[in-house]
Amino acid sequence: MNLSLIAQDSIRIVQPIQEFGISFQSPDKLGILYRFGNRQVVTELGVNMYSQKELDEDTELENTNSNLGFNLGLEGRHELAPNFEFRFGAGFSYDVDKQTQSLSKNLDSAIVKKDYGVEFKFGFNYLVNKNLVLGAAVLPFITKTELEVRETSTTEIETRTYPFTSSERTTTSTNISSSQYGWRPNLIKLTLVYRLSGKTKQKMPVSRPSPERRTGPLRAR
Repeated sequence: MNLSLIAQDSIRIVQPIQEFGISFQSPDKLGILYRFGNRQVVTELGVNMYSQKELDEDTELENTNSNLGFNLGLEGRHELAPNFEFRFGAGFSYDVDKQTQSLSKNLDSAIVKKDYGVEFKFGFNYLVNKNLVLGAAVLPFITKTELEVRETSTTEIETRTYPFTSSERTTTSTNISSSQYGWRPNLIKLTLVYRLSGKTKQKMPVSRPSPERRTGPLRAR
């Protein structure tokens, strides 16, 4: 008599995807992103930037604000409904903010802020159609902050030789380092991406027959 035990693994369905899109954290802070992976886990690469310049004609005070940031992380997804996904993940982020003020080219000040650390993500995706995906997430973080304050002043000095004046520039610098954690000032990060889906791959069940057991005639003692 031959006995055979068959064990079957559950079928795994893997569909590779790629996503290209833009992100919004404020009207001035926009970004671009690229994601690749499958419907369960994706890797995200992102770049965000903004620049703003203001000039007060009465005081001739010029203000410039700029930002450049990068992020690299993993994002897991769980389907809650046919067009609704829960998102969660973490990654590394690096941001540089620079604020400068210039007054009649005689007094310049600059504040450079660098943040780098771990950024977490919790949010949702809504599938508008099979290709267009709208997302929203909150971003708690733990970062190290380095702050540098520079101030440069220009003083004109009279001389006895032509052109009878010369300029002397003096620069002072202050460095501050700290650690912080919490939520981003702009609480919600919105994303709009275009999703490309590849062919679905299946891992078929694997049968594992057990070793056959053979029985022979009983021997009489």
